[in-house]
Amino acid sequence: MNILFVCTGNTCRSPMAEAVLKSMCAGKEGFKISSAGLEEGGKRMANDAVKVLEEISIHCEDRLSRKIDERMFSDADIVVAMTSAQAKTLEKTFSRPEKIYSLSLFAGQEITDPYMQGPDAYRKARDLILTALPKLMKMLEKRV
Repeated sequence: MNILFVCTGNTCRSPMAEAVLKSMCAGKEGFKISSAGLEEGGKRMANDAVKVLEEISIHCEDRLSRKIDERMFSDADIVVAMTSAQAKTLEKTFSRPEKIYSLSLFAGQEITDPYMQGPDAYRKARDLILTALPKLMKMLEKRV
C-alpha cells in the first residue's frame, strides 16, 4: 500500500507522520510511505520536528521538502492530509476524492501547523499524529 501524507510545506507535519508510520511499519512488507506539501519544495525538515521525533527515538533521514504533483497523487493508494482544509484543497486539485482523508478525523482535532512556534507546538502535532496513526492503520487493515 502506497500512503502519501500531505501538509502545507512538507517540512513539519507530513514528514513527521511519514517518519512515525515508517517506524510503526518497520519489518512489514508492502508499505510505501512518503510525504509532500501543497507549496513549493526544496526546504529542509524543521529542526524542531526532527528534535521532537528524536525524543521518541525516531530518527529522520536528511531530506528536502517536495510539492505534490499528479504523479505522486496517482501513485498513492491513499492520500492523508493533516487538516480538513488541506483535504478539501486536494479534492479540488485532483480528481479522486475517495482516496483523500484528513488525519484530523483520526486525531479527533485538526493537526495545526507548528511552523516557527517552538518545540511545544511540534510536540502537540507529534502527539496528535501518534494518536491518529494507529486508528488510520486499523482502517487500512480492513481495506487490505
